[in-house]
Amino acid sequence: MSTSHDLIMNDWDFLIGYPLEKAKTLLMEEGEEFTLKTTSAPGKQFNLDEAHVVAVRQGELLEIICACPDWTVGGTDGQK
Repeated sequence: MSTSHDLIMNDWDFLIGYPLEKAKTLLMEEGEEFTLKTTSAPGKQFNLDEAHVVAVRQGELLEIICACPDWTVGGTDGQK
């Protein structure tokens, strides 16, 4: 039985969790056009070398959203 809350996967959702560079390579090999959006934790800078795909949106143009892992717990200064 299907409901409006069912998760709908698109063809590129498997890229979620991939390193950005690997995802870009796969998309280019398949000839898929896409836009790239980045996000980062407050007070952190985006680092292209550490970026991973965190979301994929289908539309006229595939949208790849990526972020860098941030294992910081607590305040922004890193102290307890």
